[in-house]
Amino acid sequence: MANFYNAEVYFGRGVAYDYAGAAGRRATTEISSAVITGDKRLPDRPPAEARELLAPLIEANELRQQRRYKDAIRVYLQALTRFGENADLLAAVSICQHLLSSEPAGSWQDSRDAIESMTQAIRLEPGRAEFHAQLAQYCSLDLNDYARAAAEYRKAIALNPNDARTLFSAASVYGVPEQVVTVGEAIGWMEDATRLAPGEVLYHARLAWLYHEAGRRADAVHEWTKALLCPRPLEGGYIEDAKLSSNQSARDGSV
Repeated sequence: MANFYNAEVYFGRGVAYDYAGAAGRRATTEISSAVITGDKRLPDRPPAEARELLAPLIEANELRQQRRYKDAIRVYLQALTRFGENADLLAAVSICQHLLSSEPAGSWQDSRDAIESMTQAIRLEPGRAEFHAQLAQYCSLDLNDYARAAAEYRKAIALNPNDARTLFSAASVYGVPEQVVTVGEAIGWMEDATRLAPGEVLYHARLAWLYHEAGRRADAVHEWTKALLCPRPLEGGYIEDAKLSSNQSARDGSV
């Protein structure tokens, strides 16, 4: 049966793009709020200066839309210099560095820089589950450092056990040669993910595949049935895996 791990490449990129937009919005809201209310992360600043932050964030957002990641990074770094250290701005820098690494002009160093920037963001706000999840993706997708990825996913899940997307990505680490995640652990994560997002076909497909891996044939067939009844159709190799699971269960007499 196919290893679902490769799905994270597509799912993970989607997370990165989505979070890049969210980081800008969150930075705008939280930094402006911090400036107005005197949040301890930023020195007290007048509202007029808080509004000045919007201009570079808008500029960086437009640059991201144009895939001009180096220029967006420059704008974010200038904002950090002007407004002081902020975890959301560092996370936005990290995401642009990560996206830059996958461009033709990108390099291995861009991946390393992305990890370093996200690590700095976590240093400032270690309780942010989404930062740990993003760092985990970088470690697995860019560095093949699956042990660190699994550790960061576990931190993210401990901080926020109700993020189905993170649970899905964490379960994707099962099956790598380093064996840093057990099938039981991955099943537990995907059972939670399907409970949180019962209409997501990929979650049911992943859980079905994991049940099959664990020898739980009847559970696998039951979960494939759920996947096939989701609003979005099951496609590609997943259909072949569902057929294989059904045939093996029939031969075993487990269904």
